[in-house]
Amino acid sequence: MAISIEQREREYVAHIVDLLQFFGSVESKSMFGGFDVFLEGLMFGLVADNELYLKVDAKNRQDYEDLGLQAFSFGRNGKEFKMSYYQAPLEAMEDAAHRHSALAKPSNSCLWSISLHLALRKLVV
Repeated sequence: MAISIEQREREYVAHIVDLLQFFGSVESKSMFGGFDVFLEGLMFGLVADNELYLKVDAKNRQDYEDLGLQAFSFGRNGKEFKMSYYQAPLEAMEDAAHRHSALAKPSNSCLWSISLHLALRKLVV
């Protein structure tokens, strides 16, 4: 029996969520034909067509572009829209040590900001 595309993508998302547990409570939610990825309830990534995209901003966008990684985009009404989510570096998904160093460093500003926010939230509580 063949695995459906939807089932294959759900398995991929479960794998991604498992790989990123070193950050904390990572989970996914099905949204708009893909999946959003959250850390402690704060969105930092999305999965579309079995590809993980991470939130970027002006501080780290160039790092992703220098690696040749593409922004997530979609078409609507004949127009293409690019979002501020870029493909995750393949090395970070294949190697645990590289994943931690690549994704947890301050230049990955979205994840760094979420981690800082969570740490501060724990101090206040």
